[in-house]
Formats: sequence, C-alpha cells, structure tokens
Amino acid sequence: MGKFLDTLLGKSEQSITHLPSSVKDSRLHKSDDSYVCYCTELEQALSSLENCLLTSSNPEGIAMQALRTACTFYGGDWAGILEVDLDFDIWAPVWWYNSYIPDRTTQLILEFESLDFMPRWIEAMQHGKNIVIPDVDIIKDQNPKEYAVYKRLLAQSLIAVPFMPKPTGFLVIRNPSRYLERSSMLSALAYVLQRAMAQQKMIESAKLAPMPDLVQSNKDVAINFFGDMEICTRKGVLSERFFNSPKSSRVVTYIILNPKTAHPPLEIYHALWPEECVEPEVASRNIRGYIYRFRQTFSLICDFPLIESTPSGYRLNPNLNIITDVQQFDRLIDGARQATSVVQKINLMKKAVMLYRGPIFRGAEDEHWIISQVSLYRLRYVSLINELLSSLSEIRDYSCVQRYALHAIEFMPANLRAHYWLIVSTYQLGSLDLAKHQLCHAKDILTSEEFSILEDYLRKEDGVPLEKLIR
Repeated sequence: MGKFLDTLLGKSEQSITHLPSSVKDSRLHKSDDSYVCYCTELEQALSSLENCLLTSSNPEGIAMQALRTACTFYGGDWAGILEVDLDFDIWAPVWWYNSYIPDRTTQLILEFESLDFMPRWIEAMQHGKNIVIPDVDIIKDQNPKEYAVYKRLLAQSLIAVPFMPKPTGFLVIRNPSRYLERSSMLSALAYVLQRAMAQQKMIESAKLAPMPDLVQSNKDVAINFFGDMEICTRKGVLSERFFNSPKSSRVVTYIILNPKTAHPPLEIYHALWPEECVEPEVASRNIRGYIYRFRQTFSLICDFPLIESTPSGYRLNPNLNIITDVQQFDRLIDGARQATSVVQKINLMKKAVMLYRGPIFRGAEDEHWIISQVSLYRLRYVSLINELLSSLSEIRDYSCVQRYALHAIEFMPANLRAHYWLIVSTYQLGSLDLAKHQLCHAKDILTSEEFSILEDYLRKEDGVPLEKLIR
C-alpha cells in the first residue's frame, strides 16, 4: 500500500512544486496570502493522510480517511463519493463521512437519485468540470427542482469534482466554509478515492469463482434460473445474493425471460407489482434504479452491460452471447424427441434432467408474474424424468433408475412414478429391506389416495412381489 500512496499522493517530503497542475498554474497568485496558506495546508494535509494510510490495505478504510481529510480541509459538514451512471442519469452514494451525529444520510437520500433535472452535473461530468455553488439560493428560481434536492439534502453550498472513466462519479463537499475557489486538493483526493473504489471492486470480483468451462469468450453469458439464480461469465459467477436488491433481480429476470422485445419501464413495473399505484414518473425512476443497481453488480464479472436502455425501453444486450439453462432444457428435450436411437435419447434426457435444480427463480416462484412459467417447467420436468426412468428400466439399467428416481423425489416429493421406480430399482438391485424402507417412506409423503395408486402399480409389476414389501 505504501507504493500505492506514493503514486497517488506523493511522498511527504515533496515540495509544493509537486502539487497538481492546477496549483502550479496558479503560481501567478503567489503573493496572495490565502494562496500561500492554502498550499501550506494542502501539503500538510496530504502528508498527514499519507502517514495514516501507509500501512493500510483496506480500500474502504483508505476512502474513509480521505473523506474525513477532505471534509476537514474544506470546512464542510459532509463529504462523499457519488457514483454516477450517465446511461441511466442516476447517482448513488458509495462512501461518505458525516461530521453530524447521528448520521442521517440514508434517510435524506432517496433510494434512487436522478440527474434528469440536474443538467449542470451531467455537463460537469461530460466535460470534466468542477461544480461550485457558494449559495444554493442563487438557483432557486433558475432550477427549482435542483434547488429542492439541495434543500432536502441540507446543502446550502457545495463543491464537487468529477472523476472518470471507471468508476465514474463525483467527490462532493457539503456546506464548505473555505477554499471554495481552490479545488486542487479535492481533485487529488478524488483520484485517491477513485482508485480505492476500483481496488474494492477488484477485491469483490476476486471473490466470485470463475467458470472457464462454462463460457468461452468475454461476451459469453450463461444464466441459470432453475433453483437459485446464477449468472456466469469468464470472470466469475454472480449469484442472486450479490445483487443487493430483490427487486433488481426480479426486474432483470423479467427482461431475460422475455427477450424478444424492449420493455418500457411502466410495463415492467405493472407486470411485477400491479397492486402498487404509483405515478408513471416514479415507476420509471424506480425501474431505472433497479437496473442501475444490477449493472453495478454485474460489472464485477463482465466488461459489457447485460441490460441496455433504448428509446423503446430496456432489453438484453444484443452484442452478448446469452444462454439460459431454461433454453438449454428446452433444446435438449426437443433433441431427445428427435433422437434416432434409445441411447442417444437417454443421454439427452439425462442432460436435461440434471439442469433442473428446482423451480424457476425459486425466490419468487409463487409470484403472479412468473408462476405460469414455474408451473410449465415443473410439469415438463415431471414428464421428462418419468420418461427417462421408464426408458432406463427398459434397458434394465437399475442403478441409473435408482439415481434419477432419487433426483426426482428431491425436487418433486409427490412424484408418484418416481417413488414407484425407486422401489422397483432398489428391489432389482437386490436390497429387499431398503425397498421396504422406500415404500414406508412413500407412505409418509404421499396422500392415502396416491399411496393406493402406488400399490396398484407395484401389484402389476411382475418382478416385484408386493406381499414381500408389505410384509
């Protein structure tokens, strides 16, 4: 970390001649006492910060110390990093330091903050310009919506410097009391914070185990919906728990499972939460926010966005090679139907069965917007596994029958045919006692009517004496 700080801050013994170019360019003002004071304090603050961080290897710890330094140096009451997505015109705080106790930041900031009515911030980011507002009252009449944001966030004045390209955002000081006209210190700290953010993302990305066998290129994306949702790329595997928002994962799932068109935000919102009555503007903002959250997380494992924004709405990125386990499941079933040999058919059915790890998007399987697909693929799986078990019994591969019957019961405990084949295969493999046990287990799981049907099946099975099992 020492070398990292040497690069970012410069060594403490460096002179003022090594300050950022914006400071050097201001040497014409050397006679200005305030400038001399500024330069002196700047060097002292950077040296003090460097001494504090020389032994630190925690990006978040580095960031918090840098934010505290920025807030103190400019005499503000709050300093924070705002990450910005210009595709969605959304910003969100990442790290912040608040001199006020208790910290009310999360109460003051909305779930999703929009840049739609803050053109000066968009322009500043696009052109690399600083933002200095000595008194927000001066824009009250000019832009009342922007003014309302500042008042909600308790900002009477502010200074902000942009950083880019990856990550992209602003370092902001709320209510600074000095040096508003001198931003070189803030620019230096913004660079420190940007690198800390990038380093934190690298650490988070490294926690996601890559799956090189599943995908081949950096534009391949494999998505598993059966059971718990997973997204796989060459850089890693992203499970749903990393999405940071259940609503984000629902929005993304809706778009992925309906890939043929772009979806307007209002359509998505009404499809997922029809019981909620919200204004179209609010619905649009929320959907944009949920997709933004997902994009931030997805960027850990892919350099390209999975979801694109278009004039017609949101869609899957057409430049990515996206394959889902649901699509693979359907293709394997179709292939099995067209197979020209029993062996080929069985092998394709085996592959399809092993793709099924539970209902589609298990975390939302009972919700109205997905329940029809959950039911459809549950029925397809039952039909598939029962056909596979029957085909395996025809070639007398009872070891495989037993294995796949157990797989079927794991996901569908009430699958009567799976219980039947498990009992038959166990008996045929020479274990009468275990077959008896399986029959008792089935009796505990199935209804009395279903168990009676199971007994009828076993009576008709020539190779299995039911009386021995019951005895």
